[in-house]
Amino acid sequence: MSAHATELPHPGPRLAAYDGERQPYLDACLDVVAAMALPEHVLDLRRFLLEAERVLKPGGLQIHPAPNWAGRHVVVHAVGSVLPRHGRYWQYATRADVLAGSVRTIYWPVRARFGRRPVVLVWPRMRGGRIPFGRNDDDCVHVRCPPSLWRCFVKHQHWVIIYTAGAGLSSLTKSANRFAPAGAASDAVAARKNEAPTHNVALAGRGS
Repeated sequence: MSAHATELPHPGPRLAAYDGERQPYLDACLDVVAAMALPEHVLDLRRFLLEAERVLKPGGLQIHPAPNWAGRHVVVHAVGSVLPRHGRYWQYATRADVLAGSVRTIYWPVRARFGRRPVVLVWPRMRGGRIPFGRNDDDCVHVRCPPSLWRCFVKHQHWVIIYTAGAGLSSLTKSANRFAPAGAASDAVAARKNEAPTHNVALAGRGS
């Protein structure tokens, strides 16, 4: 961390060490909590979101953009890597993986939308006890398709102000994401914490 700190402008942002369990900030002290393509790599997602909730001020924003690894586009990319070149794309290394993945792109969003929890746990592909990195997201341990965090935030009285269903760079993309957000290539969710929180402290807890 000290090496990265030397690259920051002065005055500028400060780096703080985070042990993956408790963020080094006081309760309700931050205006914004932004996790850029991070939650899908966190082993204990429930604790991570509870900590984000704890340090955020009432009325503060949570911003969580990330790739949608449950989307159909992932299978399309896998077909281009696995079939002609016998390569690997994330969880897909064989034709059987691609076939199974085609089914999962239907199953995962349904499970995330209607199941007991808003994310689906997946295990990284291992080789000799290690992850054979071929892409930056080979250590992804959760699949959080776009309806996932929307469901979580709405249930706990957050005001969702940005959601993948209305996102996109073109009118065609926006229309497609509005009609079928679970198939979007990315997951963009921003929500405002309730100004007067009542029982939303159990964010992402049991049954969320």
